[in-house]
Formats: sequence, structure tokens, C-alpha cells
Amino acid sequence: HEAYGEGSAPGLLDAPGGWWSMSGEDCLRRFVEAVVSRWRTYAVVLYGSRARGDWMPWSDWDVVVVAEFGEPFLERLRALLELACPAVEPIGYTPEEFERGLLALNPTVISALVEGKALYGGDYLDAVRRRIKWARKGECVWEVELAE
Repeated sequence: HEAYGEGSAPGLLDAPGGWWSMSGEDCLRRFVEAVVSRWRTYAVVLYGSRARGDWMPWSDWDVVVVAEFGEPFLERLRALLELACPAVEPIGYTPEEFERGLLALNPTVISALVEGKALYGGDYLDAVRRRIKWARKGECVWEVELAE
């Protein structure tokens, strides 16, 4: 957006020492701010080991962004990566794609819904979560039953 220049994240490169001097939490906070300022955002969800609490010092920050993207999937992924520090691993879905991902049992969507922590848009996330009757992680895949 205009406030940050074409495709640049707000302040990531302007931080003292650059992004490499920031904590993961600061990178994540600035990423969320940049996403919300660029797209109509429904939810930003931390998932994976950082959300579950079983992360290691070298673990990345897995993030699902649900927003009204105008870009095709790979272009939006590039745009999200341009806003993120290297430790932040984003993936972006439109609301329709995210909700279809639930029905298709997309493992990223299921993990974000079952284990994820809302960084933005908790009400949207809770509304989609109500469509899950129960879920558990099997050996290789999620086992999920959807509510009627």
C-alpha cells in the first residue's frame, strides 16, 4: 500500500539492524500489521509447532492468512513472503478456499483450525471451527467429523 511503498512491509527493513535483529514475535506482529493493511483480512492464524508449544529454537512460524486476495495463489504467496521475515512461513487462502479446504480435509486448513492460535480474526476462525464436530491427528492424516 501507499503508506509502505510498493510491496514493502511496514518497518521490517527499517528496524534497527533490519529484520534479523528482531525477535520472532516482533516479526510476526509486523507481518500481521502488514497483511491487515494490504488486504481485507478475515483471519491470521499461527499453526504448527509454535501454536502447539512443542517448537525448537530453530522452528519457523507457520501462518495461515485468510483474506480477500485478488492475486492467483502463487502470486499471493510471493506477496505474503515479501511481507514476512525469513522465519515466518505464510500461506494464503481466500475465505472460500479456506472453507472448501475444511470440506476437503486439507491438512494445513485442519491444523490451523484445530491447533491454531488466532493472531487476527478470532471471531471468523471460531465460526469456521464450529463446523467441526471432532478432530484428532492420526498417524499420517487428520481424522475429522464435521457437524451437520
